[in-house]
Amino acid sequence: MRTEQDFHASGFLEEGGPLAGFIFEEWKRAELMMPLLRERYMRPLVKGDIELDQAVEEFLKDLT
Repeated sequence: MRTEQDFHASGFLEEGGPLAGFIFEEWKRAELMMPLLRERYMRPLVKGDIELDQAVEEFLKDLT
């Protein structure tokens, strides 16, 4: 699929930081997941209890 190729070819996934893979997964699932991530992790992120990359990793792991 062209869009998926563009995600990879553009360097977005490699250089886009922790949320790049999350946005890609949202696109693949055609499902808005950011509100769920925010609901679950916003407070710990703001408090510094968890890093963004760890929050994204845990969230996506729980989806499988």
